[in-house]
Amino acid sequence: MGEFGRSGPQLPHDEAAQREHLQEVEEDFRRDREADRVATGRSRRPGWRLGYLVVLVGAAGFVASCFLPYDGLTILPDGTGTVSLYERLVSLGPNDGGSDFGALLFLFGGVASVAVIAIMGATRGGLRPSAATMAAAVVVWSLTWIGLMIREATFGGGISLEWGFWVQAVSIGVVVIGTIVVVAHPTSSSPRR
Repeated sequence: MGEFGRSGPQLPHDEAAQREHLQEVEEDFRRDREADRVATGRSRRPGWRLGYLVVLVGAAGFVASCFLPYDGLTILPDGTGTVSLYERLVSLGPNDGGSDFGALLFLFGGVASVAVIAIMGATRGGLRPSAATMAAAVVVWSLTWIGLMIREATFGGGISLEWGFWVQAVSIGVVVIGTIVVVAHPTSSSPRR
């Protein structure tokens, strides 16, 4: 039988039984947390995060493609045969502050917005964008660039498409695929309805 202590009767001390009890409590707590995640529509599957990471890879590919040989022009001032999209818009265009800034915004403004949303979605905690926000940004950005690329491909007139053009096309496709993954695995801190 137990002893009588300051707080009343004391039960015999059994460390093995206490450890077993604590393990059972922890297991019950873990099961309750998992059941809560499932009930609120949140799961431990990394699919939503993977989609945002794929979007970031595509966005990085797009930025890189702006500096790769994009098209070949037969009529360039320095006699070279290929230029990057960045060179064509910034170096060969009018060289004043406003037009250079406008060219940089044109090239990188949309993809920067998409990348910021993807970074916010891929990180834990804080403000997390919805899948609809990611999809809307990617639709606007990708349709603009797809239209420009179709125009580039059908423009003709002494222009040949170089490998930077194709890297850009693939990177836009990667961003779209990543967005599809994000939409297929939405996350929310509120219950699904």
